[in-house]
Order: sequence, then structure tokens, then C-alpha cells
Amino acid sequence: MKITYIFGAGASCSALPMVGQIPERISKMIKLLNGQLEIDIEKEWKHQSIKTTYGKILEKLVEDLFWLKENSENHASIDTFAKKLTINQNWDDLKKLKRSFSAYFSLEQIINPIDKRYDSFFASILNELGEFPNNTRILSWNYDIQFEKSYSEYSRINEIDKNRFLLNVVQKNTRIRASNEKFCIVKLNGSCSIIENPDRTHEFCNNQESNLSNPILERILGSYQELQVFSNLKYALSFAWEKADMNIVDYAIKETNDTEILVYIGYSMPYFNREIDRKIIKEMKNLKKVYFQSPEAEALKDRFSTIRNDIKELVSVNDLQQFYLPAEL
Repeated sequence: MKITYIFGAGASCSALPMVGQIPERISKMIKLLNGQLEIDIEKEWKHQSIKTTYGKILEKLVEDLFWLKENSENHASIDTFAKKLTINQNWDDLKKLKRSFSAYFSLEQIINPIDKRYDSFFASILNELGEFPNNTRILSWNYDIQFEKSYSEYSRINEIDKNRFLLNVVQKNTRIRASNEKFCIVKLNGSCSIIENPDRTHEFCNNQESNLSNPILERILGSYQELQVFSNLKYALSFAWEKADMNIVDYAIKETNDTEILVYIGYSMPYFNREIDRKIIKEMKNLKKVYFQSPEAEALKDRFSTIRNDIKELVSVNDLQQFYLPAEL
């Protein structure tokens, strides 16, 4: 029986901010960065003829985070702001949004522990040989690397990109490895990472760090500078509606069109994503049952019914302690 999960921001809420919390959390991050005065602000960062100091890069990051905070307050979400910039063809500010938000989210994932529910999820779905169920797919609207970081405790590999490979993570501008015959994670909005080439994606700081030490901050600042000056680098953060050589929505449809059981985890089905949700879910021709794990599960049933009113088995899951595992798994 084919099972598809759709993950939303609520799946990572113990580790990362929800949409409405982002402006306040960015403010806290700015204060934290301004307090990191132990770094050598005169230390030089250079590449060929390009030279600057880590102090100047830090100043630029903080300036951009102020800009991001103000625009987060003035728009319903980061996605909304990004869509507006796209419509206005303001490509420089769109890059600035992706760069500053990716750096911010990377910092959040260093100073906050992984949401423990990911660990329990892997412990439950992996068999005794550490193999994934072939009948399961995950679609994620999240930009985070909670899956990759949590899975590293099972793979015993620290490099995020290697764990991304083992998890069969699919996102734009990368080599496609998944198929209809095995487990994969499709990231509809990509992730807050940096793509060097289709086979190589790295983080602002790839280590499994749990505190913002000075060496770690320097690595993040170095990555931030690289994105500003190296035109060959691509942003792994790429919203589902953005055009690219690979249509991530078409790929998600191909992987999930034979879904029989659908499980929503912490996804509020916002109107902003409604068009893409419709495209994906309407192609699930064999869909029989849908589970909604959320404090708003009953309201989500009504929203879902505007997309598919032919599915009679809609089940609320109010226990939020662990990611829900349907009996059909």
C-alpha cells in the first residue's frame, strides 16, 4: 500500500519558528550576532582579488537580517515576500532574501536541538537492517535540514550532503536519484543550503554543531560572502512556484500519483500553496484515506474537502507527541 506524508512547518516547531514567530526570532538572532564580539573582526577573508574582513561580512549579514525582519513583519510570510519580488522581477532582492534567510535558518539549526520527533520517526520506519520502506514517500514544504541532521545519528555520518544522498532527497538543481520504486523525500521549496553543482550541495556550516562558537560563525560568514561573490553557486532554497530546469511539482506528482494513504504532519494547507496542493492531490487516483496530525485537524478536513470531496475517510490525529504512523504503514 503506497503511503505519502506531507510535512509542514509544524513538524519542526520544537526546533524552528513558525511563520508568525520569524520576525521576533530574527531580532533575537541579530542580538546574538552583535554579542559575538570575540571573533577577530580584522581577520581577512579573500579569494584571488576579492578581499574583505570577517567583521565587514558580519556587519553586512546583520544589515541584511534587519531588512529581512522588517519585510517579514510587512508580509504574511517569507514565501509571500519572495513571490512579490518575483512578480516585480526584483531579482537582486530575491537573492538577498534567499541568502539572508538561508543564513538565518542555518544559525537557528545550530543553536536549537533537532525536533525529537524526527528521531522517533526514523526509529519506527527503518527495519532492523536500517532500510527504508519502499512504499513511503515524503513531500516537505519545509526549508530545514531536520531530516538530514536527525538521520545522521542512524547513518553515523556527519556530512549533511551524504545523509541527503542516503535519504534520496530530491530538490531543484540537483541530480535526481529517486524513483517510483523506493523511499524518497521531495523538498518542494528546497532547503537553506548552497548548491555547487548537481552532485554537490553544502550547508553554511556542515558540521553537526550545537553552539555558535567563533570558528562556526566564521564558516557561516564565509559561506555568506561566497554566495555574494561567486556567480556559479546556486541557492538550494527555491520556492515550488519558481521556474527551473526541473519542475519539482511534476516530480512530486510522479512520485505520489499512486498514493492510497495520505498523512499530513504539521501542515496547515495555507491558501498560498493551494494551487500546488490541488495539482498534487488531484493526481492521487487511488487515494482512500487521509490522516491530519495537527491541533487544527478538524479545520484541515474542511480545507481538504475543497480539493477532494470524494474521500470519505478523513481522520483527525490530536496526539502531537510523535509523528503519526498509520496502521497501513
